[in-house]
Amino acid sequence: GGFFGQTSCNRFHSSYRLTGEELTFGPLALTRRSCGDAIDAQEQRVVELLQQIRYFTLDPDGTLHLHAADGRRLTARRAAENGQVHRPDPQ
Repeated sequence: GGFFGQTSCNRFHSSYRLTGEELTFGPLALTRRSCGDAIDAQEQRVVELLQQIRYFTLDPDGTLHLHAADGRRLTARRAAENGQVHRPDPQ
């Protein structure tokens, strides 16, 4: 399947493979805007972590947790009712 997302600065897309409980992403295609050293570094950490995702969990409220083998995770939440978007946070 296809996977699309947005970091703090850029958009990306990739393929993904779900086999049983295992989830892996293919190489990411990422736009290349620069938003300053701190944001660029944060974004690079998110992109690197996406390449290490191995499974996911989904909370009843729709919160998606993408888990890496080393215990780190990315969390994504639905947009709020007021239209604000919640960005994934690396944890």
